Amino acid sequence: MDKSSAILDAGYRLFKALCSAQSDKGCAWKIKTIHDSINAPIYGNKAKLVSAINVFNEISAGFEYRSIMHNAEKASALLCKLIDNDGSILVMEPGNPQGGAFVSALRNALAKKGKYIKSPCVHAEPCPVQDKHRSTKTKWCHFAFDTDAAPLPLRKLSAAAEIPKERATFSFLLTGRPATRPADSKRIDDKAVLTSSYISIRIISDTFPVPSGTGCYGCSEKGLVLVTGNRNKKSELKSGALLNLPLPVNKQYDPKTGALII
Repeated sequence: MDKSSAILDAGYRLFKALCSAQSDKGCAWKIKTIHDSINAPIYGNKAKLVSAINVFNEISAGFEYRSIMHNAEKASALLCKLIDNDGSILVMEPGNPQGGAFVSALRNALAKKGKYIKSPCVHAEPCPVQDKHRSTKTKWCHFAFDTDAAPLPLRKLSAAAEIPKERATFSFLLTGRPATRPADSKRIDDKAVLTSSYISIRIISDTFPVPSGTGCYGCSEKGLVLVTGNRNKKSELKSGALLNLPLPVNKQYDPKTGALII
């Protein structure tokens, strides 16, 4: 669905080419393009998966807190209208402060509608990095990746435009059905962690030097945390990594952000 017929045609041809590359029997999917706006009605069965990749930032009216909350509520209503009760929703936005704030607000809006957030969150508590009293330029949930695997023509285009991209960042969320797990377990994506002395953490920043070695920020059920460690362990602290670490006996907090230090 798009208001640009050229985009629809390009997407259709790309999908058909992918199907042909997978099988010589042709495409097993029935592909229908809708030349219309995002609010146009879609008839038929509810979807098992709705994906909105780099969509909502294109139609957002503004990035003030109230505007972000309003857009997230509208987006959640639209997505829930399209999805089957057992279906999944995948939303991905640019990994900038505005994109991260929108995804956090959308997470809360979908959770209020009963949707289970499978990833990247490691807890069901309200988003600890979304706060109306906090500037969106402080901390936000996003993940960074090298662009080595990007298509060569795209990398050449970036170089020719003199804006080479060495890294790509995005904010995302995925909803779905919760996995069955013991009632006394702690959630670490859909795996059971049968201990209360450990905490599940999703790394949401690059590493940076701290007095004790290397640090990075993470999201947890305790809110924002600052994970620190030996410089030799730096490779384990990649953006997006999922860690299960023991809770400190003597709690200390980062004076800059108030994050619990682990």
